[in-house]
Amino acid sequence: MIPRMFPPKTSDEVLDIGRGNVGHDKLMTFSKDLRTLALGVFTKDGCVGDRSFYMGMDNASNVFWSVGCKTGLSYLVEIDPVGNATTWSCVPALSLGKTPVKCFVKLKDQTASKPN
Repeated sequence: MIPRMFPPKTSDEVLDIGRGNVGHDKLMTFSKDLRTLALGVFTKDGCVGDRSFYMGMDNASNVFWSVGCKTGLSYLVEIDPVGNATTWSCVPALSLGKTPVKCFVKLKDQTASKPN
């Protein structure tokens, strides 16, 4: 038997399961397509999600997703540790607090503060 030389790739959204955010844990039980539709529903703006992107988890266990709608609009979805969702419309760079946040970009790849 040949030993495995590299560990299997694991995505950030899977690694963050069980880290204190029940809403994220529940979302991760859905198929990718159903998860994208659910994120669209969170916007409460008639969004039928057709793509989603996990941006990451902050130190307070809030998770951030981006969801794109069939209409072409996009939203940032924040899910707090108890499962409440807050959404913001995405524009080229959404300004949350004093730092712009880009949707569809990992949190660790941008300098961003938590939304006010």
